[in-house]
Amino acid sequence: LLLLLAPMLVQAFLDAATLSVINITLAQPAETRLNVEMFVKINNAGPIWARLSGFNATLLDPQGRELGWIGYPRLELQGNTQTVQHVESYLSVIDSDAFREEGLKLLAGKSITWGVHGISVVRTFGLPFRVIV
Repeated sequence: LLLLLAPMLVQAFLDAATLSVINITLAQPAETRLNVEMFVKINNAGPIWARLSGFNATLLDPQGRELGWIGYPRLELQGNTQTVQHVESYLSVIDSDAFREEGLKLLAGKSITWGVHGISVVRTFGLPFRVIV
């Protein structure tokens, strides 16, 4: 019974989690690629420690346009507390017009919300669980 319920519980915990960018630096821009350095805060990731495997996540703007994708490294999630992690990665731009439009909002100091979607593996208690992020 536990093996049937565990994947649903892990996905439910991940669905309840939020990821916020505290600070981000975009560097070495090319036509369709940027280096990214950021500090992220993960809240409500569940009551137990877990490791989220590295994955490629699609970035979506508030209208649902695919801006690009970002490679996330492995993230360690602490139980019952927020987790702050330093991430160095890259961003591959898919829709340069949409990315430019959203980037102008950032440069103007506006707060924006982008969606992040991907598939990864959460490992907890030594067991791997496939999850949708």
